[in-house]
Amino acid sequence: MKKIEHRNIPDNIVRTFCNVLTIQGKQFKAEKIVLEVLEELKKLSKRSIDPVLILSEAIAKCEPPLKTFPKVVGGKVYRLPQIIRAKRAQTWAIKWILKIVAAKKGLGTFVERLAHEIYMIYSQSKSLAFKSRDELVNVIRDNRPFLRFIQAKKKKFRKNK
Repeated sequence: MKKIEHRNIPDNIVRTFCNVLTIQGKQFKAEKIVLEVLEELKKLSKRSIDPVLILSEAIAKCEPPLKTFPKVVGGKVYRLPQIIRAKRAQTWAIKWILKIVAAKKGLGTFVERLAHEIYMIYSQSKSLAFKSRDELVNVIRDNRPFLRFIQAKKKKFRKNK
């Protein structure tokens, strides 16, 4: 195996991927895994496509459009949709992908499974990462009628004496 330079992670999304992949503070190991995944993606793509582009597009396809938050009205709990920050959506997509790859045991090394899953998402194949996103979208769609429970914050004006 050829030596990999570790501390030159190329892109912001790759850095986010490394941070989410880090377990128990082992950042160096996570960076090594991500760089090996990028090399594996380069092998998987038949055309000479940048592996960072493949990774970023795969994550963008899995990102949730909105998130939900619980609101109690009359003793019932409603899941109301709310806008999600782009960074948070990226993190959720990465966590979903890693969760799916960790569940696939016995199909090669973790790096091979992760690269294969990312490439499947990129090439619009069926992937379980879309299932997580679609479940969240269905919850949001089902709870859309309850948007009236979100009240706009009213400004309080003080009367000058």
